[in-house]
Amino acid sequence: MHFEIADAANQLTNFLGACYVLSILVAFLADTCIGRWKAVIISGCVEFLGLALLAVQAHYPKFKPPVCNVFDQNSHCEKVGGRNALLLFVSLYLLAIGSAGIKAALPSYGADQFDDKDPKEARQMSSFFNYILLAICVGGTTSLTLLVWVQDKKGWDFGFGLSAGAMFLGMIIFVAGLPMYRMQVVQGSNALIEIIRVYVAAIRNRKLQLPQDPSELCEINHDKEGEFQSHTDTFSSSSVVNIYWCSGS
Repeated sequence: MHFEIADAANQLTNFLGACYVLSILVAFLADTCIGRWKAVIISGCVEFLGLALLAVQAHYPKFKPPVCNVFDQNSHCEKVGGRNALLLFVSLYLLAIGSAGIKAALPSYGADQFDDKDPKEARQMSSFFNYILLAICVGGTTSLTLLVWVQDKKGWDFGFGLSAGAMFLGMIIFVAGLPMYRMQVVQGSNALIEIIRVYVAAIRNRKLQLPQDPSELCEINHDKEGEFQSHTDTFSSSSVVNIYWCSGS
């Protein structure tokens, strides 16, 4: 697209930053609104659309600036602009949104398929995370070797087309397994929200007097099955510690 090196590096930084920052937003929506499996499906479709648009733009000359030798210092290469630039950035950030959603929702959705209280399933969960990390590493290696070779020999359109095809195949396989998945009920809450609530409660209750009996700090019956943190006087003025102590481990 004939960007200057500094400009291209800046665009890459913005793209990678969007991939990671948007994963926080998608994780929040997955936990509170749409559910993780819907987040995976929607994100996969969005990522596929972004890759498909990039393949289309790379294939048709009318969506690209005129061919130019960027290595010739005497040539004046025209940078992509107008509608073609809009298509490029829409495609890139659709890809960023989809990638962020997959990063945020897929691992946690995979963990939902296992009961960590069952020793056998707890071991299977550990294996799942090992395999998903292995798959990420293999995918990254493939993209930096095979896809780079394809793009160099066959063109960018083939590279993006293969990526879109792989994404489409992955979504087909994922959707095919939906009848066998464990569907978790959307709790309408999120770990980030819970942390914020703790600090809000701590600020509101900062002037309250502590009771003589530490058990009065809890609304949970200690006879209930579970473990509780032992109460100490350390940071006794902090409601955060009291809330954590009451919540158990």
